Amino acid sequence: MTLKRKVITLALAAAMVMAMAISSFAATPSVCKFTKPDGRPLKMGMDTKLIRTVDLNEDGIANVTFKPYSLLWYTGEIVQIINHENQNVYTNSVAKIDMNYDDGTGLPGVPVKIYFKFKGNRIPPGMQDNMDARFVCEP
Repeated sequence: MTLKRKVITLALAAAMVMAMAISSFAATPSVCKFTKPDGRPLKMGMDTKLIRTVDLNEDGIANVTFKPYSLLWYTGEIVQIINHENQNVYTNSVAKIDMNYDDGTGLPGVPVKIYFKFKGNRIPPGMQDNMDARFVCEP
């Protein structure tokens, strides 16, 4: 193989690696969180502390892995997430949330209803066992 072909092959390989790195980077949003239905921030870590990981696929489906949430001596976890079609999208600590849905509000993210179960059925003061929210992923 000539030197010219080696250089061209190397340049093409480098371009392919860079393209794959950029596309895989674009599939991982930098910030995913929950907000109140009107887009205002949630308090006490309810926005991000429930989320373990998020992977956004090329079809706009966010695969969200959750973890238990603790506040003072209360510990709870998500048991169900209902989407805009009234379907449960949560199974075994993972939710598949369609980020393509536009509810016409102009707000970022998609509306969801989250159901919690607290250890010993002790619900923290000021909380309920469910909450209306928006799931938002920002690049």
